[in-house]
Amino acid sequence: MLSDRFEFEMFPSVSLFGKIIPMYGLCMVLGIILSCSAAFARAKKFKLDINNLIVIAAAAVGGGLICAKILYIAVTFRLSDILSMIANGSFDFIFQSGLVYYGGLIGGILTAFLTVKLLKEDVDKVVLSIVPCIPLGHSFGRLGCLFAGCCYGSEYNGFLAVLLNINGTVVSTFPIQAVEAALNLFLFFGLVCIASRIKKGVLLLPIYLYAYSAIRFCLEFFRGDSVRGMLFGLSTSQWICIVIALVCTIYLITQKTIKRKRIQHS
Repeated sequence: MLSDRFEFEMFPSVSLFGKIIPMYGLCMVLGIILSCSAAFARAKKFKLDINNLIVIAAAAVGGGLICAKILYIAVTFRLSDILSMIANGSFDFIFQSGLVYYGGLIGGILTAFLTVKLLKEDVDKVVLSIVPCIPLGHSFGRLGCLFAGCCYGSEYNGFLAVLLNINGTVVSTFPIQAVEAALNLFLFFGLVCIASRIKKGVLLLPIYLYAYSAIRFCLEFFRGDSVRGMLFGLSTSQWICIVIALVCTIYLITQKTIKRKRIQHS
């Protein structure tokens, strides 16, 4: 449509070979494939065992998807509603589409870490291979949100506004999904550059977590879907951002203290 601004209208599915494919799922699969491919390419640079990396990536993706669904259920449904559905033999709360990124991120990190320990791989090399590729996959996931019309922004009528059909009413919203997708791509390239200069690879993970938490905390102010709840004026995701930043800070302080003690006793 021609006007003084460009508007993007959502389309939640696409027809391929006579089949209706949800755009959210398609983008998510593309993101996983591209991020894993990039991680495998980086693994060759660090001379990691590709077979082990495949196992680690599979564990991270699987654990991430499970935890993303668990957190989605936790922030979307009340416990009484879940128990009521189960009593009626319904498990729609599980099969209903929807994932929460932070649940997937935390679950993916934990399952990847456990797998790395079990396989006795080099943690630094694994982190340098995988972590920069996380925002690459995430950017495609956010494009899926854009096409599906979920995770939308607040009402907005300016340039690049996104038109959504919310409960039968067309609403013009801020392109929060596209903005986050673009910032994730910048974060991907930034982490690749940092990874080539950093001395201790494992530190790349808190760098990513700090950076993404700052991005997400700011973007949440432009979100229009408050379905996931608010507490003291901040969204659930913003509180998770704060907790993650605190955990990273405690980790870095602890590591610095341990290193100082080792130097003193050497």
